[in-house]
Amino acid sequence: GATVIIAMGFAQAAAVETVAKEFPDTKFTLIDMVVDLPNVQSVIFKEHEGSFLVGMAAAMASKTGKVGTILGMDIPPVRAYEVGFRAGILTANVREGLDVEYVSATVGNFNNPSRGKALAQGLIAQGADVVLQLAGNTGLGVIEAVREANGQVWAIGADLDQDDLAPGKILVSILKRIDVAVFDA
Repeated sequence: GATVIIAMGFAQAAAVETVAKEFPDTKFTLIDMVVDLPNVQSVIFKEHEGSFLVGMAAAMASKTGKVGTILGMDIPPVRAYEVGFRAGILTANVREGLDVEYVSATVGNFNNPSRGKALAQGLIAQGADVVLQLAGNTGLGVIEAVREANGQVWAIGADLDQDDLAPGKILVSILKRIDVAVFDA
């Protein structure tokens, strides 16, 4: 009986395609993937654009010359963020005369905060003083590791403003604004 169905995430694409064909009078909105059917509104984002700016900010804020990221999974939206972040670091290196190195680790899922924390602690031990989390709930562990770190270490939040999780330790957050996309849909 619903007139609009919102499907969150690229992993829902096959289900949306199947069900949208069964219910052609129902409107579907799919976030982060494209299904080309007349009753499906596909919403994709330009994650790389915001993360490019954040990459520049991370490189310019780093005192150790090493920044990193924790990836939840190697999937298209996360990869788009990561590619933009690396490009921002490279651009800051060239434009600002920096020599900032990039390091990363992939967890394998979005719901393992303890693993995210351990990997972030590893990057911090390698000298990373800015760590971007692209890991969903796993990223909560990344932010915890930064909050507990000695010295000036920054976290970068993703998808929403995460400053309240570690006040004074969040350099910036990349706002994707899925909330606005869903509301507009």
